[in-house]
Amino acid sequence: MRRTRAASLLVALAGMAASALPASETALPAKEFTVSFIATDKQGRVRSDLSAADFEIRVGKRPVQRVTALTVQERRPLRLIALLDGSGSTGQTGVYIREEMLTLIRFLRQNVRPGIDKAAIIAFDDKTWLECDMTDEPDKLEKAILKIPRAAGGTALHDALVAAADYVTSQPDEQRGPQYALILLSDGADTSSKATLKKATAAVLRAGVTIYSMNTGEQESFIYSMNTGEQESFYRYQYKGERILRELARATGGMAFRPKNAKDVKPAFQQIEADISASRYVVRGEMPSASSGSSDGFHRIKIKPKVKDVELRAPEGFYLAP
Repeated sequence: MRRTRAASLLVALAGMAASALPASETALPAKEFTVSFIATDKQGRVRSDLSAADFEIRVGKRPVQRVTALTVQERRPLRLIALLDGSGSTGQTGVYIREEMLTLIRFLRQNVRPGIDKAAIIAFDDKTWLECDMTDEPDKLEKAILKIPRAAGGTALHDALVAAADYVTSQPDEQRGPQYALILLSDGADTSSKATLKKATAAVLRAGVTIYSMNTGEQESFIYSMNTGEQESFYRYQYKGERILRELARATGGMAFRPKNAKDVKPAFQQIEADISASRYVVRGEMPSASSGSSDGFHRIKIKPKVKDVELRAPEGFYLAP
């Protein structure tokens, strides 16, 4: 009898102790995520007047538990990587590649603010190399771009993207987290990578980089001037490259461009300039109680506007430690 009473007393005391603990100590805190995105109207003008109530946010298929913060962030210090395709295919088909390179040089001079922003030049064919390390000196960037050899080797685009992502994650931590963007000039068709497109996209997302792709391939007018036997396979090659460039931009919340002629190159870079300078929303929220991410910690996110005539661009997902 005494043992029974003693056991009952211990259970009661344990219950009292547990109820006396604050909620923060009796339950595990919810994991939080942070994602940035841009909102525009149908004409492409930035909207920075929206609140958390104007968005529906889901991680996987479940709504977030709680939006803990939604802020509008002005342009942060920029860390820009120009990833330039020097493979044989761009030399054969890139009629506008020289115009794109020269416009890129002007773009860097206008947008890399000394003492604030930095840029790096990475080139690739069937291998990848760093042509110019992070710098805020436009003369060094121009020299590196003009030094890249043209029309040589195969195209290891996926490997180059993984290398660029690794380069970003190797950069030193900074007090004000910089904004990382990657301008990709390529025809998009990979011929010699060891990495898959899925692995390359994952590496870029994990590094927190936004991709702005510009197709340096030729248009259909060139395709149809080829011999009939080569026409179909070349068309599929070009179409696949275009699809990959658009997918990379979409997955990272960026933009994809395909200039039809030399006159289209400058407006495309002007759109990139406007986008990297635009205000962005940064949302921080609590993960759903039963979110379904992948084994490597990747979680898909879907942000939808509840307001009419608003369009969003956001990365397709983010990584959290499993």
